[in-house]
Amino acid sequence: MTQEEENTTVYAIVQLSIHDVNRYFKDYSAHLGPISARHGIERIAVSQHPDVIEGSYQKENTLILKFASRAVFDAWYNDPEYQPYKKIRHSVTDQNASTIVVLPAFQG
Repeated sequence: MTQEEENTTVYAIVQLSIHDVNRYFKDYSAHLGPISARHGIERIAVSQHPDVIEGSYQKENTLILKFASRAVFDAWYNDPEYQPYKKIRHSVTDQNASTIVVLPAFQG
């Protein structure tokens, strides 16, 4: 990874198929504020019911998160404080139907 790539803003598109919505919000997302703030995560868009224009979409929660760089994303994703919550997320979502995709900001 080049120095420029390391310093490029990235966006994480999180698409979750949740099978236990109550636990997702109570045991997972309700606890993420301090961890997210420490890593400077900005929530760009969040919806439980995104407006599907084309194709089919069966997710219960979609988020677009902004990170200052890929290194910041990796630090958040691997943060020891986040790991127990990641396990909870995995336990309340269908891992075969959920995705997290990281994209660099457009540099055009």
